[in-house]
Amino acid sequence: MADGIITRGRVMKKAHLFLLVALAFVFSTASADIPSTLSYQGVLTDSGGAVVPDGSYELTFRIYDVASGGTPLWAETISNVQVNGGIFNVILGQSEKLDLDFDVQYWLGVSVNGGAELAPRMSLSASPYSLNARQVKGTTNFFPGSGNVGIGTTDPQAKLHVESSDGHALRVISNAQSGQYAGIFAESSTWHAVLGINDNSDAAVMGRNDGNGPGVKGQNQGAGPAITGYAVTGNLLELYTTPGPNLKLTVNNNGDIKTAGTIESTAGGFKFPDGSIQTSAALNPVAYGIIRADGTVLAATPNVSCAWNSSTSRYEITIDGESYYYLHYITNVTVKSSSPRIATTGSVMSKLLVSVFDIDGNLVQDNFSFIVYKP
Repeated sequence: MADGIITRGRVMKKAHLFLLVALAFVFSTASADIPSTLSYQGVLTDSGGAVVPDGSYELTFRIYDVASGGTPLWAETISNVQVNGGIFNVILGQSEKLDLDFDVQYWLGVSVNGGAELAPRMSLSASPYSLNARQVKGTTNFFPGSGNVGIGTTDPQAKLHVESSDGHALRVISNAQSGQYAGIFAESSTWHAVLGINDNSDAAVMGRNDGNGPGVKGQNQGAGPAITGYAVTGNLLELYTTPGPNLKLTVNNNGDIKTAGTIESTAGGFKFPDGSIQTSAALNPVAYGIIRADGTVLAATPNVSCAWNSSTSRYEITIDGESYYYLHYITNVTVKSSSPRIATTGSVMSKLLVSVFDIDGNLVQDNFSFIVYKP
């Protein structure tokens, strides 16, 4: 009986295998030792459509990439398969690793008790191809936007929530050889694109560069700052060098700056609270002179003129080319007298004012010299 299959003393002129349900796949990427498995259910009938007798059968399963002929890509024989009412259930991949990619069309062939393979082969439907989720392919892949995904947590609070108690929670590497590509590209239209929180003494966010670029770089296309930071009690900024580490620059909560190096201004100078800007540490005199008690000039730079104002009992000095304001200049006055004298300076209408006092605080006239520096 070349066309029959002998099973438990009976002759089946032809056996038919019908795929009812491909129930499930069990696949894990957590360990290479856990194989992919396929739950498979079918019905065995004879040529007349009657189910085969209940009992134990040996079934051989083969997977091909062609509907007929060809060489099996995978095969597994399962002994003692229990058939009840013609229905059987098996788990494929338990003894022979089911390691196909499932990225092309496959067909399943079945043999009963070592007999010839039943025809036709079954075309595997969409469910088996879910195995391909372990290596999502294509130039563009997408996933549903609803719900959250948790790794290391059963209560994800974001679209992707990753927790780890024994190492890095997330590691992203970009090996692009050219162009401008970030390991992580974050974008937000309402709040921080990247937020780091740390409950211990280490950094909440750390940037590292093993090349010649910056470890951390901030860029803002709008009106806000490129980098901003705040501290409740600690320093606003600390910069170190290695080996060490050696603290080189500190900005504390009061805004004070402490540096272990040199502060350099290549342009613009330094601006002080009074609004003055110093572009050089060298003080250059803009005017100097010797003034007699009556207000006449004994000797001075060409831009100096002086007059005694009897109504205010003070000397008024004009410096051509300068709009004198006492906070913007450094002025030294030395009284030329054998008696104790005190001199004060001020300004009015762009003029240098010099007042001379005796030891009792009375305004007096006396000889003096002065020099004016402009920072």
